[in-house]
Formats: sequence, structure tokens, C-alpha cells
Amino acid sequence: PELEEMFRIELLNQTTGGALLGDLTQTIITILPSDDPFGSFVFQAAPITVEEPAVNSTQINLPIVRNAGTVGNVTLQWAATVNGKPAIGDLQPVSGQLIFVLGETMKILTVDVLADDVAEIEEVILVALTEASNGGSIGSERVVNIVVPPNDNPHGTVFFRQSMYRVQEPLEGVFTANITISRRGGRFGHLQILYSTEEIDIVTQVLDEGQNIFSYYDPPVQAMPTSPFPKQFNVSSHKDPLLGCATFCLQEQACLAFSFSNSSGSPSCDWAASA
Repeated sequence: PELEEMFRIELLNQTTGGALLGDLTQTIITILPSDDPFGSFVFQAAPITVEEPAVNSTQINLPIVRNAGTVGNVTLQWAATVNGKPAIGDLQPVSGQLIFVLGETMKILTVDVLADDVAEIEEVILVALTEASNGGSIGSERVVNIVVPPNDNPHGTVFFRQSMYRVQEPLEGVFTANITISRRGGRFGHLQILYSTEEIDIVTQVLDEGQNIFSYYDPPVQAMPTSPFPKQFNVSSHKDPLLGCATFCLQEQACLAFSFSNSSGSPSCDWAASA
């Protein structure tokens, strides 16, 4: 690497053939600085993959080297972007400068990857050298990528809106029930939700989970039947005759309604196939 050089060419008063010298007998030749005497600056780092931290930040060190000459002081400008916009909220700081003094060949650019609660797919932060002062140049490796993998559940969590749906079996034809599935958190991507159906022992599930078995029935109505119910359960030995009557009806697929009375200490449990 060389700085600017100058030399002079002069015509001597030693001509032949009768020619005379004119007024301008000297010229100056200037050789501009060559081979980057003030340095060519590049990142000395491959793309870096960094998980977004759960809290606070993660520090990243990016070495910058000065190739070729090391003459003079050179100020480097740099900036970080995501999709062409300043990486505000992802990186700190998002721009700045580094000063290389005479003879200095390496500096470390330190940045912090910030934590947030925003659901994101893979993100690439571009850190680029943008300008060099005082005759310095920027080499081909002017950009380094910081890759942040998907984080904060970017595709979301799916779940049923309700744990239970009560529908009436139709006397004929088909009944369509709408079961709502919700998505919470991230909303990236197109999701395919697979499901299956199976018949369950509802009474066992209700008792195991400590649910209220009467929540599967409409509110009770005090009334006298106009005609006897066609079926009867014997719940006299049951510790809680009303609960036993409700349990028997729920277990019986054909039972749509039951009638319970307890007069004179003699419980009566009747059920019908139509309400």
C-alpha cells in the first residue's frame, strides 16, 4: 500500500534540429494512493445464529479487521436493519461508529440481541458497514447476518373454546353442531388441525373429574306427570337417591328425561325416552 506520490518531468534546453523550448517546460505527475493505504475494512465473521433470550439480552461480538494499509485514523459507520428497516426492538444499538487509529488492525463491534414477547418467525438482522472516512474503504465482506430462530410460539396454540357441548339428538334427519377451535399466541402459517371422535363413558369421566352431573341436564321443573313414565330405576339403596337417579339416566342412552320424587322417605326414579 502506498500513499499519494508525485514526480516532475522537465524538458531540458538541449534540443537538436533547431527547435526552441516553449514557455511550459515542466509538468507534475501525481500517483494517487494505491492498494488501500488507509485500510480496507471487513467483517471477520460468518453468519451467527442466536436464540432470542427469555429475558434481558444476549451479547454478540462481531470482529472487524483492517486489511492492506494501516495509515492514519479512519472512522467506520455501521447500521443494523431487518427487512430494510432499523432493527429497533431486536438489537441494541442499531447504528454507530468505530474509530481505527494509526496502525490498528482489528476492533470488536459489540451488540445486544433483545428479548421481547412478540411471536416471530425466523428473523435475519443485517449488520452492515456503511461508510469509512479519511480514505478508508469497505471491502466485499461488508455485511454479517445475525439469525434469530422462530420464538415466542410463532404458530400459536390451538384449543377448544369450550370443554363441553350439549346437543339434542334429532328425531329424524341430521343435526349439525359447530365446535369452535381457537388459536392463541402467534398467527404465522397455515395450520391443519387433525381430530378424531370416539364414544366415551360420560358418567365415569364426570365422576373422575369431579364434575357436577346435573350440569348435563336442563334445570329441573316441578310438575306432576300426566301419565306414568315407562321405565323405573330402583335407587332406594343409593346413598344419594337423586344423584343415583341422575347417574342411571345419564348412563342409559335412551333416557332423555327423568322424574324423581321422595315422599314419605321412599325415593322414586322414573325415566322416559322423550322429554
